[in-house]
Amino acid sequence: MQPRGSLVRLLGLLGPQRRLAAAAVGVALLAAGMSLIVPWSGRAVLDRGSAARDAYSVVGALWVPALAWLAASVLYLVRNVLAQRLGQRAITDLRGRVIAHALALPLVWFDHLSVGDLTARLAADSEPLRRFVVDDVVGTAGHLAVVLGSAALLAAMDWRLTAALAAIALTAPLAHRMLGPRLRALHREAMDAAGLAMARVAEALASARVVKSFGREDHEARLAARRLDAARDAAVRASDFESLVWSGATLGIGLVGLGVVGYGMLGVAQGRLSPGTLIAYLYTLGIVAWPLASLVGVAGRVQRARAAADRYAGILDEPVEAGDEAPRTPDLAVGAGAIDFDGIGFAYRPGAPVLDGFDLHVHPGGMTALVGATGAGKSTVLALLLRLREPMSGQIRIDGVPIAAATRRSLRHAVALVPQQAPLFDGSIADNIRYGRLDAGDDDVRRA
Repeated sequence: MQPRGSLVRLLGLLGPQRRLAAAAVGVALLAAGMSLIVPWSGRAVLDRGSAARDAYSVVGALWVPALAWLAASVLYLVRNVLAQRLGQRAITDLRGRVIAHALALPLVWFDHLSVGDLTARLAADSEPLRRFVVDDVVGTAGHLAVVLGSAALLAAMDWRLTAALAAIALTAPLAHRMLGPRLRALHREAMDAAGLAMARVAEALASARVVKSFGREDHEARLAARRLDAARDAAVRASDFESLVWSGATLGIGLVGLGVVGYGMLGVAQGRLSPGTLIAYLYTLGIVAWPLASLVGVAGRVQRARAAADRYAGILDEPVEAGDEAPRTPDLAVGAGAIDFDGIGFAYRPGAPVLDGFDLHVHPGGMTALVGATGAGKSTVLALLLRLREPMSGQIRIDGVPIAAATRRSLRHAVALVPQQAPLFDGSIADNIRYGRLDAGDDDVRRA
């Protein structure tokens, strides 16, 4: 999937939250409109006051811009609250969807992806997407309204100066097009390095017993430190480049602002501008400065969000276990419980078969033991029975019914698994005991 496509698709998560998103955008537009009333109404107040040289009339007429600014402040507060809720809900939905999809992936997928890296994607990678929803999906609507409305006000006050400022502002999209791909690549590199570092840390912590048994605490600490240093260096490179871009934009805006002040003072001295118009013009520029700077900063936030979206899309694009999605696939009905392996062939990698023409008949009501050296294929037989792996040849049947013709859920519900090293999930002992049958009551747990 193309990077832009992955970000657009993940934004589809806002669908269930479309009412909240519409409310946040609507409030942002209202706040923008109220903030623009302030300089327009204040301009007339200042011009009348300066002409009449009556301070009391100026102060008395300030109630209109004051009320407009108060309303804008309240609306901005409401917008921020709605935007934050929208971002949190969207990311929660995304995390839930990724977890559900990952759990539905075939076991072979977990052989190639570290759980630590998956955890890093769910934790760290979601923050750029949340900020993108809050600051850009909602914020950009209000920022654009302020910028466009301010441009209209500025043009009405002095169209020549406004045209010159607009020409300067048009250089921002060109800079984004030139610098954006590099910034996205740096952020993707930083995220990948962080995932790799956390993967090794998670493995070491999960295998603490083995680490301590071999006295490898210092070795794991050094290895983790090297990977964390690499992740830090990658993050620093991305932040340095983004800071350089941001500093250049800030410098340019500052120089333009000084030029506007000088032009306006000259206009007042020459009689082309009234003092009220100059103050209103500068005030409007002050209002538009932050939205304009934020729109410039969209480049960096979008690239971080696209890098995170690429990593999420890498999981969501993986095909889940095939078969259960077929319509009208029957559940497995177990009777006596006879199990047959007929001519089973399986290999984890080409040219190295683990099972070749394997036959086995398990009598119902009896006990069958598989004995063999490490790597002989004992665990593979159980994985094939549970359809955690699929045989490359042959067929497995239960009571004469091919297990491939039934749903995986019903098959796995019919097989009880007691692993040699049973993991304990977060929760009570009773919760872990009833994991195989979630509807088991307390009496069932005690009997077990």
